[in-house]
Amino acid sequence: MLLSSSKLDTLFDIGAPDAIEEIMKCRILSVKKKQEDIDFYLDQKSERRAAMSGSDTIFESKAAAQLARRERIQSQKEKQVKQEDMVGLVGHVVSRQK
Repeated sequence: MLLSSSKLDTLFDIGAPDAIEEIMKCRILSVKKKQEDIDFYLDQKSERRAAMSGSDTIFESKAAAQLARRERIQSQKEKQVKQEDMVGLVGHVVSRQK
């Protein structure tokens, strides 16, 4: 059975056919939050005005910063190990000279 385009447009309502009424009944939400939720619900039912791009630039910048931080920490650890090795080597040489 094929669904017509108009039926697909209203398919979103199957899970919550009375969503606006449920939002309005909610005692936990403020009036402002209720209106935001209703506006969001109505927007989801309307024609799409925008689309997401192919990449998430915020995530990419955060991931790049995290990678740079990990590399910096790894580099610092490697430098610290080298310094500790040098201190140990110098200590060994000094103790052999005594």
